[in-house]
Amino acid sequence: DISKMLGAVHGKMFAYVYKNFNSLILYDSPATCLTIQFLYAQEETSIFGELWAHYKTTDRKRHVKRIELEYKKANENKLGNTLILIFSKSCKKGPHPNRVEYEVRERSLCYVLKATQMSECVIIGLITSSSHNHPQYCLTNTELVQCKYEVFSVSETHQCLEYEEVTDPKSDVKQDTEEDPADTTPLNERHKLLQSYQNFTQGLLFGTLLLVYSSLAGDLSRLCMITYCPNEAPGPDGRLHILTTFTKDEKFMVQTYSPYTVPGYDTRYATEARIFRNGVFYETRVIFSDGRRCTILRTKRYHNLCELFTGGRFNNGIVNSYCFFVYLVYCNQPAKIFTKLSDCWPPAKTPNP
Repeated sequence: DISKMLGAVHGKMFAYVYKNFNSLILYDSPATCLTIQFLYAQEETSIFGELWAHYKTTDRKRHVKRIELEYKKANENKLGNTLILIFSKSCKKGPHPNRVEYEVRERSLCYVLKATQMSECVIIGLITSSSHNHPQYCLTNTELVQCKYEVFSVSETHQCLEYEEVTDPKSDVKQDTEEDPADTTPLNERHKLLQSYQNFTQGLLFGTLLLVYSSLAGDLSRLCMITYCPNEAPGPDGRLHILTTFTKDEKFMVQTYSPYTVPGYDTRYATEARIFRNGVFYETRVIFSDGRRCTILRTKRYHNLCELFTGGRFNNGIVNSYCFFVYLVYCNQPAKIFTKLSDCWPPAKTPNP
């Protein structure tokens, strides 16, 4: 069942290690570095997934290529072991199909995605240990000789993405002491009855969030993409990897994530965290999160900003409709709507082949 593989690699960054032929991921976009990331979510009978390829071209610009994932169901409860990669159409002619079916196999140190193209064996290898970075840890001797392959290893440094770390000097200071207002209808966004829907960490657990709605038409420091890495040092709650328009050199930004509970709330719910934007750390509060694929954030001292993020995709049809309804209730109509990542962060636009 490939759901086991997708669950194991979901949200993690896999850096390019080696290939013995043209890239199987970026065959139409020559790159100087490449890091890939699988995003996966399963809710009742609905299953969604994408493969993101973060890469840099020879002109030093960074881009993100999104590849849709589909599955063949073995039965009603399992996905089987076939993973289908759907590539966007390219204006370049060549023997590369837009739809490739890979058979997934788990091995001791890696996952192998194996397919047949033009009567040839092709393999994408995902080494799950950062201490192993050679194709021999993933592929058999026969595959190394007979197949075209591209191997990646789980990355802890993300060198291709060139993150810039920012540090909050007041990370231990909790400034928001505003009391909950009296009961109103609908409930005020700071009402205690909403606290179970305002768990900051739960809203980040999908792995990667994309900005969809913003209450600011013009914002020099948009948070276009947020990836939560819960096990990264130094803090006990991990770090946030943020793709923001604030950085001038197109670097990804990294900050320590330290959520906290506001006065009067149950300590199980950490509702606020200090997020870096426009050169300053601001208290940012969760208005609502469905705990699966969407989160609404309010940054009161930054133009009373209200933002809606969804997990991995922009397609409104797969996101809990409550998210969009709640945003309209508490934030009114958005001043800016993003339908794809490059709308928010232009370097993500795939270059013309």
